[in-house]
Amino acid sequence: MIKPMNGLMSRKADGRAVGAPAIGLYAGLVVVLLALFSVALNSGPLTLNWGEVFAAEQSVSKIVFWEVRLPRALLAMLVGATLGFAGAALQGLFRNPLAEPGLVGVSNGAALGAVLAIYFGLAAQHALLLPTLAMLGGGLAVGVVFLLAGQRSSVATLILAGVAVNAVLSSLIAMALNFAPNPYALTEIVF
Repeated sequence: MIKPMNGLMSRKADGRAVGAPAIGLYAGLVVVLLALFSVALNSGPLTLNWGEVFAAEQSVSKIVFWEVRLPRALLAMLVGATLGFAGAALQGLFRNPLAEPGLVGVSNGAALGAVLAIYFGLAAQHALLLPTLAMLGGGLAVGVVFLLAGQRSSVATLILAGVAVNAVLSSLIAMALNFAPNPYALTEIVF
């Protein structure tokens, strides 16, 4: 039997709150995350000697662990968490569990930024220019969507502005592909 409790949350007959977080599920997910983190630290062509990793003197195992595997594993966790938060924010904003970044033009904006970085040869100048221009493209696309939709727009207006910006960005990507200087550049842009 469900009894009302202060109008905010109800409880089952055994005292458990309806809608309360499943602590067991969260604990299990943390255990899976830590197990996968451990797998990421131990995966690679070099088998790490854990005695050398934490030793005072330099060794190949120590360099590979501290400068390659640990930063990559931490970055993977950070990127995964950020993507999860961004997805939850979009789904909450649009009140739709199927909402995704392409709805507001982020995907094609980032793709256009990356295509332009490759097309103009900026990606070959410095390794960080490609992801930087991709992030700027995604951010600019969202900015244009919000400018088109207006400050007090409805969710439907925001979606329609996103679809319009998405279509324009998609055509700009196709135009860049058509004007690619050579087949190698075209292949690099496509992949």
